[in-house]
Amino acid sequence: MKNGRKTTRKEKKERRNGAKIDSNGRRDRASSVRGLHQPKSELESAIQRFVDLYDFAPIAYVSFDRVGRIEEANLVASELLSEPRDLLIGRPFAFYVADLDSLLKHLLLCRTSQQEVKTELLLKNKKGQQIPAVLLSTPVTSTTKNGALLYQSAIIDLRALKSAEAKLRTSEQRYKTLFD
Repeated sequence: MKNGRKTTRKEKKERRNGAKIDSNGRRDRASSVRGLHQPKSELESAIQRFVDLYDFAPIAYVSFDRVGRIEEANLVASELLSEPRDLLIGRPFAFYVADLDSLLKHLLLCRTSQQEVKTELLLKNKKGQQIPAVLLSTPVTSTTKNGALLYQSAIIDLRALKSAEAKLRTSEQRYKTLFD
């Protein structure tokens, strides 16, 4: 009870919604407008968190269209391919693939399948280095590209794994030689 009178349902609802009630029992417009701005800033901060998660993820991400043109790329993809992000956007992903046949098969599988497509291929960056990688692509409908079908792709750099495998083979061969 407030000032000796019962609180109405309307007043309870308005308090719940963040609006303040003035002395006459009416809603204070300024407080209800502030209440409307709060969800917008929360939405904006949530979007920014997702953008940051995408950009600073520990693996490379690109999205490409059905013909293989890069539509989006994160910072790790830019670093992996040794190309500024603004130059990656709009370029064919094929520019960065050493084995074009593997990419064409990957794109064909992406277009004919509605599930994740996984392909191991050899990439090449702007510096000319060859990079063994796995490309994991999933089809998604883009809200920013007028509903176009894009393929969100994670690029997993296999250089460290391949190096460790080579060291393991060398070590196994050395121990086998010692044992024999």
